[in-house]
Amino acid sequence: MQVAIDLQDTLKANRAGCIGLAANMIGVKKNIIIVNMRPVDIVMFNPVITKKDTD
Repeated sequence: MQVAIDLQDTLKANRAGCIGLAANMIGVKKNIIIVNMRPVDIVMFNPVITKKDTD
């Protein structure tokens, strides 16, 4: 999907100050995020938060 590729490119270009991005941050209204989980970047489509840490 092109949005995932765009997110990967944007994350690579901003690696020094960014560990993740959401599609809305690049102007796309979709539920897609990318997170750097060293050593790989993980793209998630329609992610759902199932647990919250209160610390």
